[in-house]
Amino acid sequence: MFTLRKTLSGVKARRAVLLLLPHLTLALVSLVPYGAWTTEILPPVLSFENYRRLFSEAERLRPLINSLWMSVVSTAAALMLALAGNPLVKLYLFVLIALPLYHWAHRFRFVLEDVGLHGLRTPIAILCYGAAVLGTVATLWVLWQI
Repeated sequence: MFTLRKTLSGVKARRAVLLLLPHLTLALVSLVPYGAWTTEILPPVLSFENYRRLFSEAERLRPLINSLWMSVVSTAAALMLALAGNPLVKLYLFVLIALPLYHWAHRFRFVLEDVGLHGLRTPIAILCYGAAVLGTVATLWVLWQI
């Protein structure tokens, strides 16, 4: 007796097989030695020779390693952008970037004064703290855009 549940599960199974066909075809082709499959419907010979060559010859392994590296980098970038969209993470990044700017401005100002630029106290303070304010505004703008 057919029920709706059995019918739906059969449809899902057929859909899963249909979606897996490209992957299954790729797996089948990877097991066929070079030049062995020409006009037949199914390959006459299956072997792991392609995989042996892939892992034993460095020039064949290089594109695989490059693809893995690129996928790791792109996944990490996507994760960072997703995290940066959270308001609490934005606040944390703002504090993490802005506070050291003011610390740098204060330290750099007094280093310049200790070097002997006492007569330029006001312009040095304006330039140092102005750079910190500019960095803070730039940080706010970038975080607002994310």
